[in-house]
Order: sequence, then structure tokens, then C-alpha cells
Amino acid sequence: MRPEVKFTVYDPTQDEIARKWLKDADDKWYHVGGRGDVYSWDESTSTSKLLGGIHPTRFQNPLLLVRPTFAFAEYSPDNDQPTERWLKDFHGNWYFIAPNGGIFEYDDESGEGTLIGGVNICEFIEPQLMIWPTVIFTQRRADRDEAGRKCLSDANGGNYYVTPDGRVYQEGTSESSTANESLIGRVSKELFQEEDKLVVPLGMFAAYHPQWDDERQKWFTDSEGGWNLLINAGILYSGVQPGEEDMLSNAPQGPGSDITFATMDPHGAKVIAGGISFSSGDLRVSSGHAYNKIPSSMGASSGRYYAEVRFDQASKQMAGVARRVDINRKREYFGGSYRHMNNNAYVVSRAGYLYHAASNSRGYHSGNVIRRGFARGDILNIALDLDSVPKRVWFGKNGKWTGLPGVRGGTPLADGEYFFVQGYRGTCTWNFGQDSTFSGSKRAMTNRDQNGIGSFH
Repeated sequence: MRPEVKFTVYDPTQDEIARKWLKDADDKWYHVGGRGDVYSWDESTSTSKLLGGIHPTRFQNPLLLVRPTFAFAEYSPDNDQPTERWLKDFHGNWYFIAPNGGIFEYDDESGEGTLIGGVNICEFIEPQLMIWPTVIFTQRRADRDEAGRKCLSDANGGNYYVTPDGRVYQEGTSESSTANESLIGRVSKELFQEEDKLVVPLGMFAAYHPQWDDERQKWFTDSEGGWNLLINAGILYSGVQPGEEDMLSNAPQGPGSDITFATMDPHGAKVIAGGISFSSGDLRVSSGHAYNKIPSSMGASSGRYYAEVRFDQASKQMAGVARRVDINRKREYFGGSYRHMNNNAYVVSRAGYLYHAASNSRGYHSGNVIRRGFARGDILNIALDLDSVPKRVWFGKNGKWTGLPGVRGGTPLADGEYFFVQGYRGTCTWNFGQDSTFSGSKRAMTNRDQNGIGSFH
């Protein structure tokens, strides 16, 4: 029986002759044996528990057990080859699936693919299963249910049904035939039993439409099919459709329309070498040198603030908070001198800065290890309290905090004006409340701050 475990990291540095080691999203360790046997590992007792088995070939390449955490936006059958099924993510990057379930990231320059993870072999046969449907379900149609299917409809009267394994089909226009039914994607299989959760309450953002994006704007629809436009100044407009941007002066403005959200600051960046590039309205930043430093466009010495950042690459990256004096130091990492730290760690320096070491490398930092590291697609949560005495910063990973922001724990900070910051090499995408999709790499969320402002993951 295949174990119900979602592996997120394979760590080859821990390999043994008869065991390969992986982690799940909660940083819990597992190991796989040569026969495909899968065990959970209890660090407190140094004991293993057999959970089930997988195909023995996965032992030879455990990376195939790690399912990519980012979202696929489109399946492109026109590009398929006999041994390749092609998909795009929300950034327009290309990937292909191999017959063994391997996911490869395609590089345009080399014309080659790099293995980044794996999926079930059935998803090579039906790549549509990799797509989360973007349809907006507005009504549960229990009167049309049949055995093995639960029915829903959208705002335009289109009919759909969900199967026990989470497949979502759009029904054909003819009630007497299923010939033109089409598989449009898959949702979590638990939603077959809790299908009402697929129906979006009236007035809530229901779908994100990245095909209409540019550097200044993002488009959403609500459960009634109404369009909403969020521009990079943090202003939300309703009642205007793509192509009608010249009518914004007459469009109603929603919560947060009088708020200017921070971005990352191209003018305040300290470029030592390698260059820095900004995209997605200055929220996505790529740095080419370890000494480069990029601050947010706004700083503060009082108040409480929150930001979140997605690590877009499985490489050494840094993100956190720092003072202007730390940003202005030349030829130096954030935090000062460095020393070896634990493998796969993120640490906090005396300046409250957080360091992320890739899972296959070692970090160098003068701070204290507070948690294990990040994989590509993980989100770092940062809460900053500049009114407490002393000032404090809290860090979390995918919503799981070290301490409780504003209540206990946190790292004390020196006095001064603080900025959210990014450093070292690699690419990160930030959200200060204007884009919970991180430029289309995540599903849109409706979490807001205590004043009802912003959109956070």
C-alpha cells in the first residue's frame, strides 16, 4: 500500500547504502529502502515505523517522490511528444512530464530539461489532472447527482461534476450524451465528501486570471462573474473589465483603495555585482551576487507590519528585515561575520535578518539556528513589531510560526528604522498585501489584516 505522505524535500547528503531520506511539509523525516519500503522516522527515539511501499525504482531516484509545490496553469497537448506531456506554470515557464512521472523544467537556451520532482504515472496519461480548475462554482446541484458524481454549476449556467477521486468534468450541452464531456482538472479528493466547500460565497474573489496581467495590474472575478482589478498601487476597482482600463476613473473602489502598498525598491538597492532585476510590479526580485541588498520601498521605526515572500528557487537566498545602516554596508553579507551552521537551516542574525540555506548546501551566519530550511515554493512569513520594547521580529514558514507574533518569542532588535529586505543570490516574490498569488504561482486567497485591508496567503 502506498503511504499517504506528501514528500517536499529529498536530501541526498543524508543517503546511506540501504536508505534514502526525505521530508514532508512539516519537516518530518522519512526513509525509503531498496525494496521500496517507506518508513517514518521518530527523532526522539531514533526508531522507524513501516508505513507502506512504493515501486522499487523510486529508490534509485527519490527525487521522483517529491511533488512540485507550485501550480500548473495550462496543459498544452499541441506540444506533446510520445514520451513528453507539456505544461506551463503561471509565469509562462515550460515543463514536461516523462512516462515514469518525472517532472522536468525546460530551459530554452540549452533545449534540455532538469528533473525537479515527480507525479503519479497516471498524470502522464492524463495531464489534465495536474491542473486545478479555474471555473467559479456558484451553486450545488444535488438534484442532478448520480452514483459517483456530484454536480455543480457556474454563474453562466454551465454544468460540472466531481468524482470521488477529485476529477472535475464539464458536461456537454446535450443531456442525452456524454460524448462531449471534458476533463478540466482535479481538486482534492476530500472535496467529493465536502463538495459545498467548492461553492464560493457571493461577493468573494473566486478566480485569478493571469492571462490579463501586466507589470501594473492583476485581474480577478467574484462568484457572480464580476471583474475586479487590483493595480500595483494597492487600489482595487470593480465593475471594469479587461480592455476597459481607460474607464478606471468611473469605477467603484473597494477596501484598500486609499492604501499604498510597499514594493521592493530598485532605487534603494545596493548592487555589488551580478546585477539585480525587478519584475511583477517590483515584487519579484532576482539577484546575481551574494553581497547585493534590496530593501522595501517603505521603512518604519514604529508600528506593526507583516510581509510574506515566496522562495522561487531551490538555492541560497535571504529575506527578512534590516536597518538602513545594515543595508548600506559594502562588501558584506547581512549580519556581519559568518561561520558554518547546520545543514538546511535558516537563521537569524543580530540585525534580525533571516538566512535561508538550500537543502543541499551549508549556511554561513553569525546568528542562531531557529528552524530547518525552505524548498522552492515555500513562503516565509515575517511579522515586525516596532512598538514593543525591545523591538521584535517573528518568522514563520508556510503559516507555521516560531513563537507567536505579538505575544511570545520573537527575536529582539536594536532601535532604528527597519525595512523588509532581500539579499544573496536567487529569486524571491514578495507580497505586502497587494497579491496573494505571488505573481500567479499560488492560488488567490482572501486573508486580510485586522482592518480588512490587503490580500495575504
